[in-house]
This record gives sequence, structure tokens and C-alpha cells, in this order.
Amino acid sequence: MTNMTMKKDLQLLCAVGFVFSVVTFLISLGKGTPMYSRDVNVLSALDISVAVGLAVIIVFSLGALLVNNFIYAGQKKDWRDFWSKDMLEYLYHPTVTETWRIARGRMILFLATFFITWIIGIFCVFLRTH
Repeated sequence: MTNMTMKKDLQLLCAVGFVFSVVTFLISLGKGTPMYSRDVNVLSALDISVAVGLAVIIVFSLGALLVNNFIYAGQKKDWRDFWSKDMLEYLYHPTVTETWRIARGRMILFLATFFITWIIGIFCVFLRTH
């Protein structure tokens, strides 16, 4: 297990969001939605696809967070273990092999991904309305 696992997790998550975004974009264009519009009253195909892509990443992040929480708890670990030693070792340490440490790292990774994607969504709405 190397830190390449973290990169693969993020690449998979972003790829899934991108695929859903492109598919939604093409469906929206097929239904006659304008590709882009500055009018706040009109949602363009680009707006809809970005929103769907971000929503998919958020939902998958929450799902992965839940799954890894069950894996972590299944290893008979509690929250004292969560805060023990180096919490961020999954993000940079070359060899993390214990299942509970991998699950802890993924929980942190997907929680951060959830919040970052949520903030990006708020920023997109701000750009759209101003």
C-alpha cells in the first residue's frame, strides 16, 4: 500500500464526477437548454452539468466516508485511536498497511473532499449570481 492509493481514490472520484457532468451536459443540450447564459433566470447546460458533477462527488464522498467508518469500526478501533499517532500518514507515508489506518486516512480524505467540493459549489453559485 503506497500513497498512490490516495491519488487513485481521488482520480476515481473526480473521473466519476466528470463523466456524470459530461453526460448531463449532453442530455441538457439535447433538450434544447442553452449552452451558456448569463441570465440568472436561465440555467444553462453548463450550470446543470457542473452542479450534477459536484453533487455526485459530494454523494460519493459521503458514501465512501460511511463505508470506511464501518471498516474502521470493524477493526475494533475507537475515536481515541483515530487521534493517535500520525493522522495524516495515509496522505504522504509510502507504506501504510494496517486496514484501520487506511480506513482512517480515507475518512479524512473523503471528508476533506466533501467540504472542498461543497465550497466550490457555493463559489460557483456566487459567480453565477454576481
